[in-house]
Amino acid sequence: DCVSACEPGVLSRERNAADASPWEVKAVINRSCFNYQWVFCRVCADRCISRAIRFRPVRGGAFLPRVDHAHCNGCGACIGACPAGALRAERLSGSPNQAEPLEEPPI
Repeated sequence: DCVSACEPGVLSRERNAADASPWEVKAVINRSCFNYQWVFCRVCADRCISRAIRFRPVRGGAFLPRVDHAHCNGCGACIGACPAGALRAERLSGSPNQAEPLEEPPI
C-alpha cells in the first residue's frame, strides 16, 4: 500500500483531528516565484484542485501568492507545475491551518 511504500514518510494512517489532512506536508512558496519579480504567473493556482493558492494584491500593484494550509492537501500538483521552481513540500511545525503570511515585494 502507499503508506508502507512511501520512503519519505509523508503519508500516515493516523489522524489527530477529524479535519486533519492525510498528508503531513503542505505547499510552501519562496521568493523565486515570478510574481516577486513582477512577472505575471498563476500556474500554481490553476493546478491547485483544492483552491489553496490565492493571489492577494500588495501595495504597489503586485499580486503575490499565498497558500492557505487549511485547504492545501499536500498533493504537489503546484510544485511540478511551477516554472520558477518556487514551491516545495514542507512538513509544517506550527498549526497546519495557518495561511502563509504575505510578504512585501522586493524593491
